[in-house]
Amino acid sequence: MIYDMLFYIFSILTIYTSLMVVFANHPVKSALFLIFTFVNVAGLWMLAQSEFLSLALIFVYVGAVMTLLLFVVMMLNVPRSEKHDVKKSIYTSLNLVIGLIVVYILYSAAIIISQPIHIESIESPTKAIGMVLYTDYALAFLITSIILLIGMIAAVSLCFEGRRPDSKSQIISEQLKANKASRLKFAPKKRNSK
Repeated sequence: MIYDMLFYIFSILTIYTSLMVVFANHPVKSALFLIFTFVNVAGLWMLAQSEFLSLALIFVYVGAVMTLLLFVVMMLNVPRSEKHDVKKSIYTSLNLVIGLIVVYILYSAAIIISQPIHIESIESPTKAIGMVLYTDYALAFLITSIILLIGMIAAVSLCFEGRRPDSKSQIISEQLKANKASRLKFAPKKRNSK
């Protein structure tokens, strides 16, 4: 009884926060709602007695990826558009159509798949998941990490506006010219006068 109630609470909160990711009027709010969505999905994983996936979702996505995404969004400082734009309404309608197509595909896949996927495990489900992820999907992990690295470098390069005169920064050419004689200076020793 309590598990059913918790399932419905987490499910409703997941649907609400995922809708707010799409319909929030500011990118930072969208990123925060995405964090709440991940937390609610982690709660659903915990109810399904898959503790490893639940904690991995919290540590990896909420702890690392979403923090990185939130900093990137805050660095870009995307302005909020208050006026109604024709292009924005076209993109919104196109996104709704694509979303409906994705929901239809997922619904069709859920109807077609009648048997759940079984993973043969000798010791623990965590070991079985690790064996599958790091053997069959190792290339996908590497490609994902490269894509995340490229996205982070692109966000930093988009935000970089050049050196400002009011901020301190390193000048690499001057650092390379430095040697021991130019860096180290001895002050003359003062003699005590009596």
